[in-house]
Amino acid sequence: QLEPWPVVSVNSMRIPFLSPPTDGEETPLWRHPEVGLIDWLIQLSFPLLLPLERMTTAALSGDLSLLLELRGKMDQRDGVQHDSVFSEWRLTLLQMSRADGSTLEARLYHPPGSGDTLLPVVLWFHGGGYTLSTARDSHGATFAAELAAMVAEAPKVAWLSVEYRLAPEHPFPAAPLDGATALEYICDASRAASIKIDSSAIHVAGASAGAGVAAAVATDAARRGVAVRSLFLDEPC
Repeated sequence: QLEPWPVVSVNSMRIPFLSPPTDGEETPLWRHPEVGLIDWLIQLSFPLLLPLERMTTAALSGDLSLLLELRGKMDQRDGVQHDSVFSEWRLTLLQMSRADGSTLEARLYHPPGSGDTLLPVVLWFHGGGYTLSTARDSHGATFAAELAAMVAEAPKVAWLSVEYRLAPEHPFPAAPLDGATALEYICDASRAASIKIDSSAIHVAGASAGAGVAAAVATDAARRGVAVRSLFLDEPC
């Protein structure tokens, strides 16, 4: 049961949280209703399964072979699940120009039966510690599928997954700058209409590192008066 969601308002932006507050007191992470046994097992075993220290040392020395190998394995696995979830959605590959003239790519999905209707859009940023994963992530695909099921009787929602730049090849602030570029791209009413999305109904979301990017993008948007309807952050970092 997700309603009612606690909401924090920042100017015109509404930020929903899935977990209700508990008598106004902070909830320790180990008692958090959205952190289950599987989450704990993954967090405890992750350092044993992923040689982060070796990866970091290799990256600092300029040897990215281990990181690139890991990216390839993760992207292959996640891509299969991602493509399976979106198999019946209409895909549009977008190319956006950065300030330096390079190209930012993104994947725009319209759900089945949406036709030429201008849809609200979720601007999605994948997780991966700012170093891993792609716009074809399985986490985002799962959220998109769950959202589609939740709003089955309501207006459909498009999904825009951004291929933002990763570290260490592209250090901060490359990722949030790419996020801002994507937001600016779909804020243009005529451009948004040409790709069948509603520029007045943009929702920003992300998971883990992607949630950090989403938070930075939405905060910058609020400062500049750019309309963002909601912000969803899943374990931001």
